[in-house]
Amino acid sequence: MINKVDLPADRFENPSLENLKAKNFIFGKNGTGKTSISHAILKQYNDQFDIHLFEGFNSVVGDNHILDAISLGTKNASVQPLIEATQKELVEINKDLEPLDDQGTNTYSELQHIKEQVKQQKKSLDDCYIKSAKKIKDEHQKLVNNFNYNKNCFIKDIQLAHKLTTDEVKVQTSLLNQKVLGKVNEVHFPTIEPSKYLQAVNKILEAKLIKSALINFRSKEDQEWARQGLNLHKHSNGEYEQTCSFCGSPLSSERIEELNSYFSDEVKKLEIRINNVQEQLKQLKKAYPILCYWMKIRSIINSNDK
Repeated sequence: MINKVDLPADRFENPSLENLKAKNFIFGKNGTGKTSISHAILKQYNDQFDIHLFEGFNSVVGDNHILDAISLGTKNASVQPLIEATQKELVEINKDLEPLDDQGTNTYSELQHIKEQVKQQKKSLDDCYIKSAKKIKDEHQKLVNNFNYNKNCFIKDIQLAHKLTTDEVKVQTSLLNQKVLGKVNEVHFPTIEPSKYLQAVNKILEAKLIKSALINFRSKEDQEWARQGLNLHKHSNGEYEQTCSFCGSPLSSERIEELNSYFSDEVKKLEIRINNVQEQLKQLKKAYPILCYWMKIRSIINSNDK
């Protein structure tokens, strides 16, 4: 309970009101200090008690035109002017955000102007991307290595762009200045089948005429003399004399067969076959390192294609 109230010294003779009861009535003419005493009570005891002052209907009633209603209470009435002022500001702000009927400018018109500028800038950038991609594709195809190089590829490359060093500029310049090589003649390597060579050699080794190589003559004259002598010892029925007419020595059938093999056309054919196979083997031996290198290259190319 409030027992004492300190009064403002500039308006009251007595410094305080004392011996207050549970209920107290303060009355007097206008200007005698009733409101001052009320404010003194509010100031001194507002922290201890729930105190409300009535200072006329204007202090507790406010009009709300938006809601078409009135608000009751001291706080509502005091902030009502602020609400009305804020509402006026909102109306002006909304007007500033709406299109204008005349040629004036406001926030809305400025926003539309900026949007148009952004649109034009985007179009300009898009045109730049398209022209740049086309130029790179047409003039530097060997660098991009992409026949479908387009605007999207160029935009991705922008993210990877960086300032080149002096050495990098030299390297890239040299690449750009490289001349296009002329058409290179296609190299055809022979198909080698070792089984064929092996088969040819085996046939030569299996030939019976190889034993005629054991006959050695001292000269071509001796060789020709033996050829003529062989013909002289041959009868018309194809049989041969059993004894040599020149020296009287026995003439065996094995010796006659050796001489026939030596002087026959088959021997010459066999010699030609041997020479041909030897020459082919020599050529194969020379080409073998190149063929091994080519086979390695082909294996690398085939693995990359996969």
